[in-house]
Amino acid sequence: MAAIAKSILQPKWSPSLQFVRWRRVNVQRPRPPHYDRALALAVLKPQYAPSPYLNLPKSETCKKAEEDVQYKTRPDNPLERIYARELRHWLETKKFAAFLHSNPIAGDELFDTRVKLKKEGMTLEVYSKHTVKLAVADSPYEAILQLYVAHNAIVFSDEPKVGKLLKIMKKIPQFVVLAGMVEGRLLSVTQLENYANLGDVTSARAQLVGTLNSAGSSLISRLNQAPSSLVSRLDQYADLKKDGS
Repeated sequence: MAAIAKSILQPKWSPSLQFVRWRRVNVQRPRPPHYDRALALAVLKPQYAPSPYLNLPKSETCKKAEEDVQYKTRPDNPLERIYARELRHWLETKKFAAFLHSNPIAGDELFDTRVKLKKEGMTLEVYSKHTVKLAVADSPYEAILQLYVAHNAIVFSDEPKVGKLLKIMKKIPQFVVLAGMVEGRLLSVTQLENYANLGDVTSARAQLVGTLNSAGSSLISRLNQAPSSLVSRLDQYADLKKDGS
């Protein structure tokens, strides 16, 4: 009885549904709110103090300019000066140096590249642009700064093994040869290829000596040609006189 009376006195509530599927709402130009609501919104609208940078030019409000000034003043680094002296010493003492552009490369591939170059008596070194700038300042090698735009590396060798380096670098696309310096002279990639086609110094010297010897022997033969021809003619004439007598 109590349950029946409770169900009669407390009827179940069911929400009413209203479908507005075909109703179009103007989002770009909404309907203005009621006066009371508009008044409450205007009263509750937050008020902010005017910005002191509002009327300043962009050159004074740009945060990037402050960062540029901060990075322009580079602090003195003793380790960097040691690396610069080492690089300057290698540029002055090594007969061959190749400047490479370095693409992204894995650690194991870099290790394999160093091993291949080490077997040929070459060393791969990586220096920052600031270190190179310290090393070549007020020196004949200052032109190599134009090559240091992105990530770079240098290969040093006691002997100008240009052909072997170009052959190794063709199999390693992570490094691109930009230029080289052979015995203090800066050469482009085309000039390095032409230098590699010349062969070693010993072969070039032997070829030069052979050319000079051939020129000397040719000159001697030409000088002896007229006297020998005259002698042979005189011998023939003498034989003819003997036969006639």
